[in-house]
Amino acid sequence: MGKANAGVMASLDEPLLIVVGKNDTTTRPAMSEALFKQAAVAAGWKGLLIVSDAGHNEAAKSAELNGAFSRLLRRAQK
Repeated sequence: MGKANAGVMASLDEPLLIVVGKNDTTTRPAMSEALFKQAAVAAGWKGLLIVSDAGHNEAAKSAELNGAFSRLLRRAQK
């Protein structure tokens, strides 16, 4: 994982949803998990969605994305 990504994660102050496909070979789930852990936002303000049976582009088109995004917004508004 590059230092640039880690630097961005350390400076975040807005809600964050990281979406990755379980079969993503461009941005592997392990990298997304590491970035999620490094994100310097409150636990209720961040989410990680690993979409099963999805690759890099399919994850953002998944039905699960809408639910994960809605849950994150509700938590962040509290």
